Amino acid sequence: MNMIAFDTHTFIKRITAAGMPEPQAEVLADVLAERPVPATKGAINHAIATLGRAVDKRLLALENGQTELKAGLAELRTGQTELKIGLADHSAKLSSLEKGQAELKIGLADHSAKLSSLEKGQADHSAKLSSLEKGQADHSARLSSLEKGQAELKNGQADHSAKLSSLEKGQAELKNGQADHSAKLSSLEKGQAVLMENQLQTNRSLAVIMAHLGIPKTP
Repeated sequence: MNMIAFDTHTFIKRITAAGMPEPQAEVLADVLAERPVPATKGAINHAIATLGRAVDKRLLALENGQTELKAGLAELRTGQTELKIGLADHSAKLSSLEKGQAELKIGLADHSAKLSSLEKGQADHSAKLSSLEKGQADHSARLSSLEKGQAELKNGQADHSAKLSSLEKGQAELKNGQADHSAKLSSLEKGQAVLMENQLQTNRSLAVIMAHLGIPKTP
């Protein structure tokens, strides 16, 4: 029975030029050289069918990987949309808090002005203290009330500062989560590109093998 002569050197040269790594091309050449293909129509058809099944299996695996990748990308896009909505809500709350802080500063300024005015009145009252002992008692009561109000205002300011610090911490955590999300999305897109490149290399390798064996391309 006539056999198809197999030139391993030429085969390796052509298949590596198509994109297959040289170590894999050498192993494939050795396998093909050990099992020469009979020059019969049935043997060639069998070889084509075997190669076709291998290619179909590889393409199916690639398609499954692409499907899973697309599903992951869709899930990430949904998460990104939810994250954007959360960021918008967070920004609105932060804006409201900043507005409240501005109003609090205005209130503090007004309070300081009133306190300054009250201190001036206290100085005047001290001048009349020697002759107005009753006025002194009334003034002391007013001063005590003012100090109580000042203490309450300081406590409120401290609580506001604590809330603002907690909000800033939450904003930082949200930014970190967004950065991690972007990194995962970039990794998935890179994986999709690698899968597509592998599919192209597989198609080129198959074309070279079929050309080397004298098998015409199917239209």
